[in-house]
Amino acid sequence: MTLIRKCSLVCAAALMAVLLTMSLKAAPLLKAGQRLVFLGDSITQQRIYTRYVMNYFTMRYPGSSFSFRNAGIGGDQASWAVDRIDRDVLSLKPDVVTICFGVNDVGYKPFTQEAYDAYIGSLKAMIVKLKQAGVQVVLLTSTVVDDDTVASFKPFLNEALSQFRDGLMALAREERVPIYDLYALMMDIQTRAKADDKWFTMFLDGVHPNNAGHSLIALALLKALGAIEQPATLTVDASSKQFSAEKCKLTNLRVSERRLSFTRTDDALPVWFDANAAVIRKYIDLTNEINRYMFKVSGLSKGNWRLKVQNTVIGTFSNEALAAGVNLATYDGPWMQMGKSVNAISQAQEDFYLNNWRISRDQLPDTVLTSDQTATAKQQMGTLAALMETTRLEAVAHRCWNWNLEKQ
Repeated sequence: MTLIRKCSLVCAAALMAVLLTMSLKAAPLLKAGQRLVFLGDSITQQRIYTRYVMNYFTMRYPGSSFSFRNAGIGGDQASWAVDRIDRDVLSLKPDVVTICFGVNDVGYKPFTQEAYDAYIGSLKAMIVKLKQAGVQVVLLTSTVVDDDTVASFKPFLNEALSQFRDGLMALAREERVPIYDLYALMMDIQTRAKADDKWFTMFLDGVHPNNAGHSLIALALLKALGAIEQPATLTVDASSKQFSAEKCKLTNLRVSERRLSFTRTDDALPVWFDANAAVIRKYIDLTNEINRYMFKVSGLSKGNWRLKVQNTVIGTFSNEALAAGVNLATYDGPWMQMGKSVNAISQAQEDFYLNNWRISRDQLPDTVLTSDQTATAKQQMGTLAALMETTRLEAVAHRCWNWNLEKQ
């Protein structure tokens, strides 16, 4: 069934200063068999950065099962969300909860101590309650806004968000929970990009990020989760017929003067992002940050070599380029087709869950359910969401492909 860098010093610092109380680990905080719930406002409800994170765990750890639920509500703020923790988060029995609020909490107005205190106090209450329930909490600071797109935001809104960010970073230190300074990352890239092109934007309306903006949120969240493992790397020495396979398996290696072929099974694949998110790569090398799907071949005779995987021609590369290593993450190979399928399933699951979750919460106009109807809706929703997660896992089951290099 088909369901449907070079970074500036500021950006580099933002990318490195992810965890305030612990170091980044190769093993992510979210483990196989566990559930992650995304808690936030309309940016979370957009279901884009959340989908990218789902894609990452599915592609990077094929064969391992992860569960995801989106508890983002448009227009929400921390001081309201604290009252729905039991209903919308803990009822899902999560192992990890990520939290991202801010713009609504500021209130589209200059900084006020009252709004700040409500924001920090509410987030502290959420963190304490989730920790008491044995849940790992991961925080993101707020996004920025594009105050060129919405001039009425100048000069106060990003300044107010910066002050909220400072308070949240301090709270993370106090509560000893991982946090990523998303505000600093987005502000740095927005500033540099607008210096090149005043019309550049990462937002649909000045507030809600487009796919490029959401790719940054996903990167920030993956870093905060400690999810920094790269895809598979394969290195082959054609002259000695030796190879080094990291997170992949190689069999049937055959080498001749004009041809090299083998069968390869990957245990870690590159994550898929929407194509129009690529505009951000001028300012941050997202591919090399988390998608180094490297293929290296030394010992080939001088000239150009055509790479074909299964029935798809990937490209033609010089022997020098192959010896240095090529990153195939964004090439249109079977891994890209698999990534598209996974993304479609992730999107379908997110869309389905949001619509049915809203119905079960009586959040659609003219929708009033009895307690029995609500219970039935929730049960059916859980069953179908679990089925979609199984379908997403099955989409990465067949990762054994024939690779061929031929001299041109």
